[in-house]
Amino acid sequence: MKTKILFLFCGLLTISNLVSQVEVAPKQYEEYKRLPQENIYVHFNTNFLLVGESLFYKVYCLNKQTKKMSNLSKIAYVELLDKDLKSVYKDKIKIKNGVGQGDFFISKNLASGNYKLIAYTNWMKNKNEFYNENVYLINPYSQKLISENTGVNELIKSNIEVLDHSNTISLNKQTFKKREKVVVNAKKLNDFGGSYSISVRKKSPDFFKKKSTVKKYTTSNYTSNIKYLAKNLKTNELVLPDFRGQLIIGNVHDEKTNKGVENKIVGLSFIGKKGFYKTAVTNQKGVFYFNVDEEQYPSKGFIQLLDANTENTKLKIEIIKNKDLDFSELKFNEIKTNDVLDSIIDQRSIYTQIENTFSEKKQDSILQGKSTQQLYLEDFKAYKLDDFNRFKTLKETIIEVLDIVSFKKKEDQYIFKIEREKLNYVYIYAPLVVIDGYIVKHHGDIINYDAKGIDEILVSQKIYQFSGGFYGGIIYIKTFNGDFKPKINQDVFQLEMEPLELEKNYYNGGSNIINKRIPDYRIQLLWNANLNIDSKELSFYTSDIKGVYEIDIQGYTQQGKPISIQKEFTVE
Repeated sequence: MKTKILFLFCGLLTISNLVSQVEVAPKQYEEYKRLPQENIYVHFNTNFLLVGESLFYKVYCLNKQTKKMSNLSKIAYVELLDKDLKSVYKDKIKIKNGVGQGDFFISKNLASGNYKLIAYTNWMKNKNEFYNENVYLINPYSQKLISENTGVNELIKSNIEVLDHSNTISLNKQTFKKREKVVVNAKKLNDFGGSYSISVRKKSPDFFKKKSTVKKYTTSNYTSNIKYLAKNLKTNELVLPDFRGQLIIGNVHDEKTNKGVENKIVGLSFIGKKGFYKTAVTNQKGVFYFNVDEEQYPSKGFIQLLDANTENTKLKIEIIKNKDLDFSELKFNEIKTNDVLDSIIDQRSIYTQIENTFSEKKQDSILQGKSTQQLYLEDFKAYKLDDFNRFKTLKETIIEVLDIVSFKKKEDQYIFKIEREKLNYVYIYAPLVVIDGYIVKHHGDIINYDAKGIDEILVSQKIYQFSGGFYGGIIYIKTFNGDFKPKINQDVFQLEMEPLELEKNYYNGGSNIINKRIPDYRIQLLWNANLNIDSKELSFYTSDIKGVYEIDIQGYTQQGKPISIQKEFTVE
């Protein structure tokens, strides 16, 4: 199925209206309708937050037909919308085996109100489908909410369904002291397999309707409540999915005729210590595309036409923008307060301020992702410049240090050359020259580069073919700081990209719990988006806040069946 999908998409790339849609023939459109569609469920820790607190979430991306985890999209997008349909937060999440995770820290700049948690993949945009759930934010430092002066009996009642599988987990006991270790036995989940997330949080009275569990979301007709038909969507246009990573689409056209130009080589570069590059060739319509599958990359990329403009044409690069979803039919409720809610808000705001004061002692840790290694070092000869006499410029370094590299000057243009492997003559093809991941189109731009900032130069003598272009080797230059600054001109397009949200391990008490001088007023005791049911022990620590706490586990089995578990315990 993956091969079939990829083959189909590669044949669809005709740009329509400068958004990431493609026009397809009726026969291809019929093929599209047979491909698996996607759906998203989001498990998040709470829908009632104060500024200064965090919303933690896990995305489950599902195949609508099989109900199992989708293997199609590799990127999901999660947003928090205000009542004006403005996105106040937006994350780009890497999806692996159908799941991904992230968090939003709720800033004090946000006003109190009803917000919407939105999640979708680009593939879901074709039917304007997206996950949405209410989130209620309170900012006690800004405007006052309308008060109803009602008691707790007047509060909104939840109609959440009775949950199954409550006996699947067990605790080492039911009542705990402050700052005591809680051990959860969830090994019975092994009987189901699958993927799960867990939240442990202090319970509050049900001031707002509870968020949906995975079981209610999956077994009810809940998806019909989040489906809004896209306006003016033609039946032969498609939004392509992020099949291998984030998909970047653009076109190269003649400015005079406004027609696309085929067989032009385009380069994409990301600058940094782990900088990388890609090349692509335009199709018959002048369209090119890149799949950025690296887990981490700088926010700024550079796209340039590696082919020279001819005398009779002036070529221009344009990047195709994503089509927006239509949120116009979302409904937002007004938040009203009462004496009970006001009291809880006052107390929680004090706890939150104390926790944020000591946040440096309770930091989360980022899980480092892997970046694609483009250079196979066994094919390269390395020149560590500190091992040689240093020279002022790259030009002098080539002459005095790089024994297999030379250059020539032709019509005020410098061209680097590499000696052919094991033979004493140079290639007829110019090499691909890259510095910190940036493809250098005009070698003369760096001929006088300050060599004091260069750490290492890697040279390959092999012939390479990238997207239709042949290169007589590669010269890869690494600076100490990975901060090369290219010249921005009409041939270089700077691309702003949203970075991927990095996975984290979240603080759950840890060793600081024994230090009584550090206050502990956490109401969120645990969030783990990747519940490891094979581990010997799942544990966390209670805080200094007494009350009833709820363990909330959501997820799907390997067969796509929803599992929803909630269990309470008390801290005295």
